[in-house]
Amino acid sequence: KITNKVWTIPCVKIEDYPRFAYRGMHLDCSRHLFNIDFVKRYIDLLAMNKMNTFHWHLTDDQGWRIEIKKYPKLTQVGGFRNGTTQYTSHDKPGVFDNISYGGFYTQVQIKEIVKYAQERYVTIIPEIEMPGHCKAALAAYPEYACKDTILEVATDWGVYHDIFCPTEKTFTFLQDILNEVTLLFPSKYIHIGGDEVPKRRWKESQYCQDLMKREKLKDEHELQSYFIKRIEKYLNTKQREIIGWDEILEGGISPKATIMSWRGIDGAVETARQNHDAIMTPGNFCYFDHYQSLSLNEPYAIGGFTSVEKVYSFEPIPEVLNEAQAKHILGAQGNVWTEYMSNTNYVEYMIMPRECALAEVLWTPKEKRNYANFTDRMLHNFKRLDLLKVNYARHMMDVSCMVSSTGYQIKAALKSPLSESTIFYSLDGSTVTANSIKYTGPIVIDKTATLKAVCFKNGNKAGTEFFQKFNIHKGAGAEVKLLNPAASIYYPGSDNYLANGIEGSSNYGDGQWFGFTGLNLDATLDLGSAKEISKIKINYMVKSNSWIYAPIKITYSVSTDGVNYKQVYSSTVDQADGLKSAPASFNSETVRYIKVVAENAGTIAEGKPGAGNPAWLFVDEVVIE
Repeated sequence: KITNKVWTIPCVKIEDYPRFAYRGMHLDCSRHLFNIDFVKRYIDLLAMNKMNTFHWHLTDDQGWRIEIKKYPKLTQVGGFRNGTTQYTSHDKPGVFDNISYGGFYTQVQIKEIVKYAQERYVTIIPEIEMPGHCKAALAAYPEYACKDTILEVATDWGVYHDIFCPTEKTFTFLQDILNEVTLLFPSKYIHIGGDEVPKRRWKESQYCQDLMKREKLKDEHELQSYFIKRIEKYLNTKQREIIGWDEILEGGISPKATIMSWRGIDGAVETARQNHDAIMTPGNFCYFDHYQSLSLNEPYAIGGFTSVEKVYSFEPIPEVLNEAQAKHILGAQGNVWTEYMSNTNYVEYMIMPRECALAEVLWTPKEKRNYANFTDRMLHNFKRLDLLKVNYARHMMDVSCMVSSTGYQIKAALKSPLSESTIFYSLDGSTVTANSIKYTGPIVIDKTATLKAVCFKNGNKAGTEFFQKFNIHKGAGAEVKLLNPAASIYYPGSDNYLANGIEGSSNYGDGQWFGFTGLNLDATLDLGSAKEISKIKINYMVKSNSWIYAPIKITYSVSTDGVNYKQVYSSTVDQADGLKSAPASFNSETVRYIKVVAENAGTIAEGKPGAGNPAWLFVDEVVIE
């Protein structure tokens, strides 16, 4: 606070208004609980960025965080878990800490926070998860489950089979809860979840099967729709409307429901075409629990890579919608799932400055958005965040690198995020200074190197130091052809990236990994000329909690003409979680073409994460020596 400063501003007329009515941020307080002071600070940051909605995730498998007076065991039992599985690396298993964890917000605290938000023109939308993600509630009141068993609050992350059973007593239970929720939150909407609902318990339940016959429901998806419609009908009597994740489309959308589209944009497209409202939260743009930098020094995250620039590039209105349908896109929000965010510093680090980017996407007319201009302005906004002591990330000021692998040559093109700045770099791994090599154009990488780069503006270093290791082996720069396409969201942009000299990190969203869902990798590498080789290796990833499984078998074959191939290796491989490779050594062969086949695990077996779904196969650099 400055008391001896006279502030003056010019007399101006400002005409400004938002592009979208719904401009939101979400915070998961079930996986990790944050005190009311931080919740208020979170709301302050929303308001600072002219965002107007706080989606408060209050219940899940790992903890029930809202006091319900009629059902005290929801917080007494459901509010606490007997430990938490800690993860520090994608290639290491989690470690259970065996420390009791929990807590909840009293109704008095919630009223205080709601009032605080109202004073800042922020609406709070509470989320009470159903019919899935409710293991904490069922641990407290197991009589509302389909299976007669004793349950505990979940200590690990994931999706659980135990869900609410659609009995009349369950609906009474949930209506009683929602009655107290609506008295606490004056918002138009109540979020009821509806995502990731396994149907096993319903399939096994005679009550559910009889209910389906009685209500003429053809499958469990329609039973979920029946469940959601019952809840919606009750909330409508309270003059409230429901929001649900896009899974509530399955089996038929509820009459007045608004959809949050998180599994891409398709849910929002389908919703708008049915003349329902939708809110955009696609994971590849709006999930702020993803990594925001490819630096190996980043704290552990769930996976994925969503940079500030990618957030800024998001267009909430899909091109396939006509003008009338587009009006059903109310806006968007950033989602902050906190499985791996155990403290407030990390939450701030993950949301800022990505929240600033999303705020501008939702406020500014599409034609006036300009990332370079936004980046320059963020230099001033960082000073503001410094004064507020926000623990923000500065990666958006880092140099970016586009690697190309064409014509049997690898090049690295560097780009500064700031106007009127200069890039300096080194190739020997040395720290970059203003006396290092000045960047003037794409760098040819023709030998193993560690590229480091930094941009300077006004003589000062901006951002952190970019670095990338290149392993220039005999196959680096090869022309690659894939028989089967990788999934678009896990495709680096060129088949040639399978041999671009860069090995992927433990983050499968780092832009190097090729992800195939249910399909085999079948790749042919053309070295450009005959070369003598005796070793081949491909890297693969296993992360079963993310449905990523090891290939059943990997085969290497070599050829001089690209027609006739000789097999030099075929073997099953290590199936355990982690970063893996399948190295093969053989007698020297002089060849030009190499074929690599990795057989997908197929349908995931019962009892494993993702059971019944196609397995993901993730592969990266083919190294040839």
